[in-house]
Amino acid sequence: MAKEIDVKIGDKFNRWEVISEIFYKTFPSGAKAKFINCRCECGTCSTLRLGTLTSPTKPSLSCGCVRREAMGKTRKFPQIGEVFEKLTVISEGYRKNVRSWVTVQCSCGGEAFDVRVDHLRNGNTGSCGCLQREAVSQAHTTHGMSGTSAYNSWQAMKDRCNNPNNIRWDRYGGRGIAYPTEWETFLGFWEDMSEGWFEGADIDRIKFDESYSKDNCRWVNRDVGNHNKSKSEGTSSYKGVYYDSARDRWTARLNRNFEILLQKRFYTEFEAALAYDNMSEEVYGDRPNQTNRDDPA
Repeated sequence: MAKEIDVKIGDKFNRWEVISEIFYKTFPSGAKAKFINCRCECGTCSTLRLGTLTSPTKPSLSCGCVRREAMGKTRKFPQIGEVFEKLTVISEGYRKNVRSWVTVQCSCGGEAFDVRVDHLRNGNTGSCGCLQREAVSQAHTTHGMSGTSAYNSWQAMKDRCNNPNNIRWDRYGGRGIAYPTEWETFLGFWEDMSEGWFEGADIDRIKFDESYSKDNCRWVNRDVGNHNKSKSEGTSSYKGVYYDSARDRWTARLNRNFEILLQKRFYTEFEAALAYDNMSEEVYGDRPNQTNRDDPA
């Protein structure tokens, strides 16, 4: 059994200085152990087990400052001119209270100030505070488009794509129609789609079976957008065509702004589709069913 070392106030062990007499602590199990109060060279006071202080093999060296200093020596200070976000280092590094510090200047032109090196490197400090002020200001700045048809179209688009309770979900989000992640905010949407917008316009997908995107969208009058919707569920494989069972005829029908431009019956489904495309080309400039005027009726 190792001989117990005589310890008294003022004795030093590594960086520890003894500042109290030895005393006992009793653990819940009933066991007792010797403890002593010590002060580290850095000024930190702590209560240590006597054996930890005097161990010949693994003694306590300090309150932890020895390890921190060793780590600090292996880490180089930032160089003058090195940039961290909006902060530029303008002084040599120095140590204070066991921490590494440098002086920095913010790119906004604010006064230079001292900052801990670890706060620079982990991103906790990236400016003199102006970044936070800018973020708050931006959060309180409105785009001024609330209530416009552009803003309403954007909201309606998101709801159709994201909300299963939307009455048109099956024709949008339910069949995979989506929008770019940048359009999650109105500002991102407006950055792509501001060109060509006019009050009262609706967002319209040029290719109805493809998702929303800058290349596949345009601003149109509401009736043009309605015209570009896919065919209704019904008896025909063609858009604008339905079977009239009471008359045993195929009917082609096209409306615009509540005015019936075409409503005519045909013996064949294709004849009706051809008639619909001919009228659609005159009114809208397209042939949704991709028939040809020269096709035999």
